[in-house]
Amino acid sequence: MHRACARRSPAFCRTGRLSGGAVRKAFFVGGASCGKSALAQRLAESWSPRRLYAATLVPAEGDGESLARIERHRQARGAGWTVAECRGDLCAVLAQAPAGTAVLVDAVGPWIAGLLCGSYPCGALDEAGVRAEVEAFAKAFAAFRGPCCVVSDEAGMGLVPPDPLSRSFRDMLGYANRLLAGSARDAYLVSCGMAIRLKGRPLALKAR
Repeated sequence: MHRACARRSPAFCRTGRLSGGAVRKAFFVGGASCGKSALAQRLAESWSPRRLYAATLVPAEGDGESLARIERHRQARGAGWTVAECRGDLCAVLAQAPAGTAVLVDAVGPWIAGLLCGSYPCGALDEAGVRAEVEAFAKAFAAFRGPCCVVSDEAGMGLVPPDPLSRSFRDMLGYANRLLAGSARDAYLVSCGMAIRLKGRPLALKAR
């Protein structure tokens, strides 16, 4: 797979940069249906009128529930978004994003699952392969010159999964969350629709 890839406050402008010149990068993590994607979307929409949604979920054949979920997300985004299917290579999505575009990667959990289960053209990867992909994307996220939100799932606060594949998914997702939070300027833990600041600036969004 491709490896060569290269933070809204009063001081924030439409170029995706803070007044000090730093590029805005935000990481959102939380449990299922907690509101993390909606908050990340609103933040990305405040950054630029040009927006790219990097989709990671690949529904299995006949998986109507996942297709319905994808459609709900599409309707919630509305106009002003371009969709890029990552096909496993999130580095390439960032490398090919047009200048001035706010990128929303949603989400890391399905990406990790796809890498482990062979949902992408690269086929199923072992843990070493997944770690390499995670490390490459974390570096690409840190080096990306435009504004970018990454959404991920928190799957490590429950019981130990009973099977090896599920344990591998939990561990690889936890590893990815550590690296991506480290690469972000701002990081938020989302619960019950509210963002708890982990690092960086408080999340400031206009009321709807």
